Amino acid sequence: MFYDDNNSKEVIKARMLRYALNYWNIKNVEDLDPVVKLMLEAISLELYNLGNETKDAQVRILEKIAGLLAPDFLTTPNPAHAVLHAAPVEPTEILSATASFITQAKLSAQQNDATEAALDVFFTPVDAVQLFDVQIAYLATGGNLFSYDTNYNRLLTSRTGRARPGDNNAFWMGLRVNDKVENLNGLAFYFDWKNMGPALAQRTYQLLPLAKWFLEDKELQTTPGIPYVQPATAPDAYQSIFLEYDTLCLLEKDIKQYYEPKFISIYHAGVDNVLEGKKPYPEAFKNLFAENDLQNLKEPLLWIKITFPATLQPGFLNDLYVYPNAFPVMNRQLNDLKYRLKGGSNIIPLRTAALDQFLSVRSLTDETHEYKSVPYRKTEGDEIGTYTLRRGGVERFDERNARELISYLLEMLRNESAAFAAYGYDFIAGTLKEMNQKISLMEQKTKGYMSDGTEVPNYIIAKPFEGEDMMYVEYWTTLAEAANNLRAGTRLQQGKGVKVKQDSIVLLTMTAGGKNRLRPEERLAAFRYGIMTRDRIVTKEDIRNFCFYELGSRIQKVSIEKGFEIAASEKEAFKRTVNVVLTPHEAEALNSKEWQVLCDQLGSKLQTRSGMSNDYRIVLQKS
Repeated sequence: MFYDDNNSKEVIKARMLRYALNYWNIKNVEDLDPVVKLMLEAISLELYNLGNETKDAQVRILEKIAGLLAPDFLTTPNPAHAVLHAAPVEPTEILSATASFITQAKLSAQQNDATEAALDVFFTPVDAVQLFDVQIAYLATGGNLFSYDTNYNRLLTSRTGRARPGDNNAFWMGLRVNDKVENLNGLAFYFDWKNMGPALAQRTYQLLPLAKWFLEDKELQTTPGIPYVQPATAPDAYQSIFLEYDTLCLLEKDIKQYYEPKFISIYHAGVDNVLEGKKPYPEAFKNLFAENDLQNLKEPLLWIKITFPATLQPGFLNDLYVYPNAFPVMNRQLNDLKYRLKGGSNIIPLRTAALDQFLSVRSLTDETHEYKSVPYRKTEGDEIGTYTLRRGGVERFDERNARELISYLLEMLRNESAAFAAYGYDFIAGTLKEMNQKISLMEQKTKGYMSDGTEVPNYIIAKPFEGEDMMYVEYWTTLAEAANNLRAGTRLQQGKGVKVKQDSIVLLTMTAGGKNRLRPEERLAAFRYGIMTRDRIVTKEDIRNFCFYELGSRIQKVSIEKGFEIAASEKEAFKRTVNVVLTPHEAEALNSKEWQVLCDQLGSKLQTRSGMSNDYRIVLQKS
């Protein structure tokens, strides 16, 4: 509801009094008849209410139109995400996107007004990944030799001052590889500069693709990111049309893009018998470390040498942590529902638990068929074997819920009881009493629903095959903001059917990025961005609209400027950038680390949606 000082009840009443005084040529308000003043008071109140109802109707119409024109993913909740480490039990293991990892977290008072209770937080891989039974036993850089324990704690084993200038940019990894591993194609490593400032770390990650990897003087092929395992069957033409606009696919794409610069995958095409090159230490170590230190290296390991560009300062490698078998995860839980269609109804309600928010439907099947999603609203001629997802609204006649409508009906019956006088007063009173009792019983049955943080239910409207009434639904839910800020180092439990080593499951980064479903007052910026850009950023105004959509009330101003920065490649000196200067609200209580995470995510999403090959740099400016 909008509030306008020029249309308040007092202003309307004052205008009407002024007009009445001028009409009757009266100078003093006290000379007006009290009945006239009472009538003007009543009329001003009704006009005020009518004006507010009109404005509310305008807002509802705007939301309806914008909801039809803007994609649903603009208002959907965003799951929290992080990097998880898990080592397989078998020599190799493929983790599907449904493999779950669970931890417990206590809700703060800001997230739940009730007493604090432990909440199960589920995480699954962003996409299917392959794990290898590979561990890092030693790291060497410059004149330092580090050993890793089973928990990936790094200990300084040896230090020497005999490092030559050319060795300062070399980084050695001694890998403990299971003898049953056939090859290492697609093995991904996660690089983490823990003690480096975020801005400097972001520039340092740009050097990772420029590094050269060697195995016994033979260069390995590398690619940025993780080679996610593709499904055995590619999506058909029908599915591929809507896949680009699927809510969950877009969320997964953003998370993959955010973590891609921190991963490097290796391939050894053209290098034969890669696993036969195990040795206690490489020959180059004889010129670096003391002989008594090298005598402690007895285990045969696979040694990989990484040569970084000369632009990387040698001291940075001492702060570098590397992890195999790490992959991005997102906070989502797979729910199963078995539902029988009754009474000719084809509506399936999808309920969520307290604080859970609906994310996406994974599949809908019956005993023999798999149903296809139809993202757009269609007519009664929908094809059999399809379904449409609706958020709320199915159980309502208009903006009011069913109970409000019944209460309105009861009030109307009381006020218009004269219309039923022929049936007698006792009949009307008894009927109203019976209806009140039935409604009270319904209220008791559903007491607490929608008051414990449960969101408005979502519904599936299906077109079932003839004779099929038992439906099986799989759908995702997320805790959104409630899953943020889980600390790095948090231990997780593996879910059912997951085959990894329990003591290896640990978060390598803090969870971040969770965002609740947009509230009505927050949707205007999302609708403006969606209608004007269709999620493709080209102009400065597109960038500005996206920043307000992504950060909402956290910022008060966005400025777009041209800039430049030092290029990562040795062949370039500088490169052009688009500087996005954000001015946060003074009342925003986020710390510098949280702001840095938000800025990193904003830059990654801008890069993904950019219609031009721009390099974005996010700058935070104090107001």
